[in-house]
Amino acid sequence: MITLLVFLPVLALGLSFARVEPRYLFGGSMGVAVGVAGLNLYEVVLCGGVKQVTLASQFLVYPTGLGWESVTLGVYMDATTAHMVFIVFVISFLVHLYSTVYMGGDPRLYLFLGYLTLFTFFMVVLLVSPNYIQLFMGWEGVGLTSYLLVNFWHTRAAANKSALKALLVNRVGDFFLLYFLFVAIHYGGGIYFPEGEALRHPAMGIFLVGAAAAKSAQLGLHTWLPDAMEGPTPVSALIHAATMVTAGVFLLLRSGPYLGEVREILLFLGATTAVFAGSVALFQYDLKRIIAYSTCAQLGYMVTAVGVGHPDLGLYHLVNHAYFKALLFLLAGLVIHALADEQDTRRMGGLINVLPVTYTLFGVGSLALGGFPFLSGYYSKENILEVLYATGQWYGYTACVAAAYFTVYYSVRVVILVFLGRPRGPKPVYLAAAEADPLSLGVVTTLGAAAVLHGWMARDVFVGWGTTRGWSTPGVEAEFAVPLGVKLLPLAVAVAATLGVTLVERYGLPRVVGIHYFFAKRWWWDFLDGSLARRSLTQGYYLYVDLERGLLEWVGPRGVRWGVARVYEVTRNRGWFPLFFVLLPAGVALAVATAGVPGGITVLLVSWWGWTRRGWSFGYVVTVYLRGGDGPPRGLTVEFRRSPPGGFTPLLTRG
Repeated sequence: MITLLVFLPVLALGLSFARVEPRYLFGGSMGVAVGVAGLNLYEVVLCGGVKQVTLASQFLVYPTGLGWESVTLGVYMDATTAHMVFIVFVISFLVHLYSTVYMGGDPRLYLFLGYLTLFTFFMVVLLVSPNYIQLFMGWEGVGLTSYLLVNFWHTRAAANKSALKALLVNRVGDFFLLYFLFVAIHYGGGIYFPEGEALRHPAMGIFLVGAAAAKSAQLGLHTWLPDAMEGPTPVSALIHAATMVTAGVFLLLRSGPYLGEVREILLFLGATTAVFAGSVALFQYDLKRIIAYSTCAQLGYMVTAVGVGHPDLGLYHLVNHAYFKALLFLLAGLVIHALADEQDTRRMGGLINVLPVTYTLFGVGSLALGGFPFLSGYYSKENILEVLYATGQWYGYTACVAAAYFTVYYSVRVVILVFLGRPRGPKPVYLAAAEADPLSLGVVTTLGAAAVLHGWMARDVFVGWGTTRGWSTPGVEAEFAVPLGVKLLPLAVAVAATLGVTLVERYGLPRVVGIHYFFAKRWWWDFLDGSLARRSLTQGYYLYVDLERGLLEWVGPRGVRWGVARVYEVTRNRGWFPLFFVLLPAGVALAVATAGVPGGITVLLVSWWGWTRRGWSFGYVVTVYLRGGDGPPRGLTVEFRRSPPGGFTPLLTRG
């Protein structure tokens, strides 16, 4: 039955391209997939065990340092995969339903739904892969479909740039993952996921970190993620909540034994990313961009959890985050639609009376994001902070506490700017604003309920006393190794951030211009990335002109063609055609001696190509040769005209 998880998205893809009516049937097969994924979650996680189905044996055979190995395509389902697949199908199903209304007026709705389904399919292929080869196939597919989705409104220049930026930055991660595969195959570690201690090369962990950093938008390779919100809002919800960005974290969860000594790098990278993204979000005014930077910060928490040696906490926070992040993005879409596509929070305000249901659910999502007690984000984020404290990771703990303060600050700030205070937008827009349709409200209400209940309901499955993983002990460490004051610190941080943003927004405290400008410019990372990209493109262009189009062309076919042409010109002008017919076989013989038969064939083909490109024909060569190599009589010139079906016919005319 687990094979249905792979083929149901394909069925939905066929329905979308067949333009089946009514529109909500597009999500029907995805809804069935949610049921199958839920049953699979029950069997694998609660009942215990691992499922595996082979779809194609010996799909690929390759040599390694220890002999020959074969690659199989199939479905591998353990607890980690079951959780990930379930959350992907839940979010994808809800986004499909939401999109039928949100994108209802778009003439290319069916294509959009097809892209969403294809995106889900590749993500599922990535998640259920039994080896790194199949994972890489899904990895590449997710990157391609994300480009198609972000660039769906391709007539917008901003969407074009954002999609291309996402594609290029993620190519960095693709190369890192390829290098990892090359080293794993050559070193003998193989392409199957390691269990326990595994053979590893020191570079393998570095390559995994690079691949995950690009896909999960860690500091330095993060710039594509905030710009990806230029696509339609349902795309942002799907990319930021359950797919694409979580692929890098999933790669780390799958590759634990290969990480080894690089866990400290992961800890530093994740904690720094959380601080960076949180501090930058404080100074943004685009509604979707604020939520996008919050995604970057929460991904930092997940990577930090993996770096500190508790991947279950990273998975726990990933699942909790998926619910409230999808909720926030879909609610942002409702606000933007209600205000005639306005995204600047400085032109909003006072929507509490116009959109009361949206305000309530947005408040729930913001509180869950900020880690308010007893909401989903509280349980996973608190556990990460407590484990950092218990293990003595002081930099990680301090950075994550600071990031928690920033998260609460911008979460409360965006609620104040959008829903409270006086209206700051055009009056006609506010008069026309209204709550969304029942289907959209039903989708966001479902996500709101999950944002409230999931953290508490699923705690024992991941990290509590009832967990089935004996090696996962953060619950025990939190109970006995962490003082009560440390446990209450997140609540104190939340209260302090709420008071701080209230004072700033109410009394307008003066800004320190330099600091404000630094954070508003996103620590100048976009400038640095742009400068590096321009320099790389410039150097690549010169390398292409000087080396590939220069030296290699003259050493290769272009040089051979030019040499043959010069020999021909000399022999023709001086009447040495017999010499030409000696030189050509000699060149072929030399090529065969040095490069084998393919080299000789290459010389012949290049020579023939040069003759046809330069207007030479075999008939003319024979004609001149039969005349004794003297060329045409004096007073005559030679014209070459193409004669069907090809070739050239020499014509002798009076000069």
